[in-house]
Amino acid sequence: MDVYTLYAVNIDNGGGAGSDLFLDQISDWAMDTRINNILLGADGMVDPSYVAVMSQSPSAAFTTSALATVLAKCGISGLAIAADADEYGADLYLQKLAEGATRASGSSHIRLRAAKGILVPRSLSAAQGAGVATLGLELIPTWNGSADPLVIATSQALAGTPSVGEAFTVGPVSINGAQVEGIQSITVDFGITLETLGSDGGVWPTFVCIRERRPTFRIETTDAGVINTFGLTGAAQGGTDSVIYLRKMAEGGTRVADVTAEHISFTIDEGHIACGPLRASHPGRIGAELIITPTYDGTDPIIAISTATAIS
Repeated sequence: MDVYTLYAVNIDNGGGAGSDLFLDQISDWAMDTRINNILLGADGMVDPSYVAVMSQSPSAAFTTSALATVLAKCGISGLAIAADADEYGADLYLQKLAEGATRASGSSHIRLRAAKGILVPRSLSAAQGAGVATLGLELIPTWNGSADPLVIATSQALAGTPSVGEAFTVGPVSINGAQVEGIQSITVDFGITLETLGSDGGVWPTFVCIRERRPTFRIETTDAGVINTFGLTGAAQGGTDSVIYLRKMAEGGTRVADVTAEHISFTIDEGHIACGPLRASHPGRIGAELIITPTYDGTDPIIAISTATAIS
């Protein structure tokens, strides 16, 4: 019996070494073939008598804790997957387990290769004292005109050497220049809508891009007084940027010092800040949620991400 587990994703891109990404620290992995069948019956038949694949747009989803590494390459605009003569695109692996041992060695694994497509961030979450921050990603492969969007190969060796080299948790949050106390969780929905298109009667999409981006930040705080700070209808993002930090954890220790430029920040210079629902149950405390909706000011990125910053 053959049994497999997940592995890192290796992206060797047509953009050169600067766009390559070894995506490890993966805790969750899923691949969906996303087949859309057409099922036909006619002439008063009880049962359908014809089936064919009308379209297919496979996708893969990952959850990783390597936030700085991935966000530095992917950012809010995604990472284009493109192969050329010397580079292959993106490789996804099914890592074989060794019966009576740990993992199989050598060329005994399964590889799924995407020559073309896009990798985009979907969501990010961090909570006080509840595990490390994680980033959800989606990879959409497209047809390059010759090979399948995902080419399956058996008896393959694994690429790279995965390891856990970074971890983050919630950090401080400053809105309109004033620090919000009691941060309990930070979640980000990157709000990316993809345009995926096929043509000429083909079964697979040949084009994918980001059609729209509407990110949202949700920040839980113990300070229910924020409803007074921002009012019933919320407040505009003012002249001083809002900054949301993720604090880096120190391997073998506690936290990396604030002055060390190894933390992650998200900076917003235009948008709206509002209070979400206030909730409590006896005898617990009231929890408050801040909702930040960034907008584009015509010049700066809608969200500016730094993956190597000090906390100030």
